[in-house]
Order: sequence, then structure tokens, then C-alpha cells
Amino acid sequence: MLRTLLSVGGGAFSLAAVTFFQSMPAHAFVPDRYDITDLGTLGGESSLAYGLNETGDVVGVSEGADGVNRAFVWSDGSMKTLPDLGFGGVAYDINNSGDITGALSTGIDYVRPWDGRSSSVDNVALWQDGQQLVNLGNLGGLPRGEGRAIAEDGWIVGTASAPLPDVPGEDIWQRAFVSVPGSNSVLNDAGTFPGDIRSFIFDLNTAKQAPGFSVSDNRGGPAATDAGLWQFNSDGSIQSITPLEALAPDQTSVALGINDAGEVVGRSATADGQNVTVYWGARETSPELLPVLTEDPGTYVRAWQINNQSLAVGELRNATDTERFATLWAKNADEWKNIDLQTLIPTESGWDLSGALSINDAGQIVGYGVVDNQQRAFLLTPEAVPEPSAVTAVIVTVCLGLFIRRSATDD
Repeated sequence: MLRTLLSVGGGAFSLAAVTFFQSMPAHAFVPDRYDITDLGTLGGESSLAYGLNETGDVVGVSEGADGVNRAFVWSDGSMKTLPDLGFGGVAYDINNSGDITGALSTGIDYVRPWDGRSSSVDNVALWQDGQQLVNLGNLGGLPRGEGRAIAEDGWIVGTASAPLPDVPGEDIWQRAFVSVPGSNSVLNDAGTFPGDIRSFIFDLNTAKQAPGFSVSDNRGGPAATDAGLWQFNSDGSIQSITPLEALAPDQTSVALGINDAGEVVGRSATADGQNVTVYWGARETSPELLPVLTEDPGTYVRAWQINNQSLAVGELRNATDTERFATLWAKNADEWKNIDLQTLIPTESGWDLSGALSINDAGQIVGYGVVDNQQRAFLLTPEAVPEPSAVTAVIVTVCLGLFIRRSATDD
């Protein structure tokens, strides 16, 4: 409709206008600057933000005034403690309805049989509407369960401990799970690759695809860790688990984040064992290497999440952990670029960003950093820019004005 209207006047003006509109970007751009918000704490010294929804509500973990790490939700400028069992917890994800998932500490200690160390027993948690606590428990084992992602329809995925078959007393084997509303919030074992004993899931998209990894039986030697993409049926049953390749044969790969198009980010090891960040395109099983800001051997790298504009976030640490980066990956044409988010916040902010853990479709980013010598959760919000519809309206108004003036002159 717009092209037809602008072509009525004919000549160079209409051609330029049509060319301009055709050249307007179809995808989200990387903001030049971000505003940063210190999310504060629950009375203690530190906090960390793991997830956020499309309205900018944030969840994570914070030290309380009593020194216990507790799950929080931050909304409308204030941080609130989420109910727990009295021993703390952590929140990993929140949907647009305000439902939250994470982990609850039970206050029970579990002595690990393989090294004698004590470990806290955690259960999968659901906070309905950010308030009512539902303890979803575990898969019948110890010591840990955690919900990592919650969908708009209430599906939850994550990892929970399950008893290892035929090995009495060894309740240490973690398995990916899915929980579907209407099934009494039961955790259902999401399986592994054939022959493996452990699996982990970290995210879930609208097509019920979940990225994660499967781990082989390591009781007789080193374990193999292979990335996979779970596809669930509408009832929560497993349709398939598709292997996602590593950058080199027989190397580790881990899938962490996915968007609604099926694009996946994570990490992989190279032929020489170096950990790097990778991207698997939609319906692709071969990975693409993502560039990083530092390539020191031993670098800790994670690309945690990718939004529907194909912007991915993560964290990098050098081998000595003396440098940490909160990073953003963006694709320009066919080339990926890694951007240090530190360069996109006000230089006078006093912040030293350490990691970016989640991004929504509005481009808001959460993570953690250091300010005033304390670790704090942050929220990055792109500085205000004109909405595409507003820009279009201005251009149409100007073009119509020029068209009317030209028509009057021709008459």
C-alpha cells in the first residue's frame, strides 16, 4: 500500500522513497548504549540475576540479611524474597504470567559416596504468580533438582536426581526432566542418549524443543558429554533427542540456549581440547564457531541464551580468572561479532560487568557484575530509540507533504 502511494508522483522522488523503505533493517539492531540498573540485594552483600521475562521482571539469587542465599523476584524497582522452606533457594526463570521456577534448599545434607563430601539436597521449585510455592521435589533421588526454564503455558524443564538402576544407594545421577501442567506437576524423566546415564536441560522454546546434553557412564573411565536437542510431544512425552555435533570428533559439546526459530547456542571443545562458544542454526546439527574477546588457553566460555532477534549473551573468563567479560553476540549478514557489554554502558557507572546470563526480545539483559566492591545483579536496558512504527510514520508524513507540494506545483 505504501509503495503504491509513493509511486503515484513518479520520478526520482518515488524511486528513492521505495529504495529507502526496502533498505530498512528487518531485524533488531545492537543498541549503541544501555542504561544499567543495580537490582540491589535482600539485605546481604551480593546478588546475581539469572532470568527475566518480556516485561522486565527479573529473578535470581541474593544473600539475605541472615547470610542465607534466597531466591528473589525484582519488579517495578524493588526486590522481593520468594517463599522457601527456611533454608534458601534460587530462581532461574520467569514467564510473562509471573510464574517462576528454580531450586529449593531442603536443609538436608547428603554425603557423596565417591568422595565423602557433603552436598545440600535441593528440590525443584515452582512459584505460581511469583508468590505461591509448590515444592516439585525430585525424581526420587539425591542430591539436586532445579527448574531451569518455564514456558508461557507452565511447562517446566530442568534437571533432577534419580536413583541409578541396579546400583542401590547411589542416588547421584542427574536426569533431564519435563513437567507439564495438568499432570499434577509430576517431574517426568526426559531420558538420555542410548547407553548414557545422565542428562541436563537448560531452556525451552514454543515448539517444545529443549537444548541440553547427555553424559555417558563414567564409572569405568572418562565420561563423554554430547549436546542434544530434545523434542517433546504435546503431552510431554519424548518425540526425539537429536545429537548436536561438536567442533571436532570425540570432543565435548553442550547446548544451553534456544530461541523460537530453533537456533541454539552453547559450547564445544576443539580438537586440542580448548573450550569455545558455538552456534547451531535452526534444523542444523553442525556447529559454527562464535568469536570471543579473549582466546587464552583455558578460557571459561559460555553462550547462555539467544533471543528471537538472534542476539546471544554469555560470559567469558580468562584462564587465571583475572578477567571476566559480560558479552553479546550479534550476526551481521553472515558474520558473528562478539561485543564487550562493558563498552556499551556509561563509563562513569562504576560497574565492572562479569557475566550476561539472559536476554529478552526487547533486548534487555540480566547478569552480574561488581560495583562498590560487591557482586550485584544488574539489568541492562537499551537506551530509548524511536519505535520502527514511529519512524515509519514520520517518513510517511514527510513524503506525503512533499508529494502534495509537488502535485500542487504541477497543477
